Amino acid sequence: AARDARTMGMRPEDLRIVAAAGASAGAYPATLTGRVVLVERLGGTSHIHIEVGPHRLLAAVVGEAPPEVGDVIGVHVPSTHVHLFSADGSAV
Repeated sequence: AARDARTMGMRPEDLRIVAAAGASAGAYPATLTGRVVLVERLGGTSHIHIEVGPHRLLAAVVGEAPPEVGDVIGVHVPSTHVHLFSADGSAV
């Protein structure tokens, strides 16, 4: 039922970019594979916009060479940094 709906949230700085090969080989648990659609270079930090199926994720990376638009990458989601929310927006 709709009242049981949950939303999963992650902070951009908590996501880790990993090689797509490592993601598909299972080297990193809790890893999604997606395509880079936008890279915003903001000084020492880059915002990486990634399409994962019908969803778009934002990862913030500091001091790393960012991937290029069109690259297929892995995005590691550490389970300790996943936040769940109920349908009314309150933390679960």
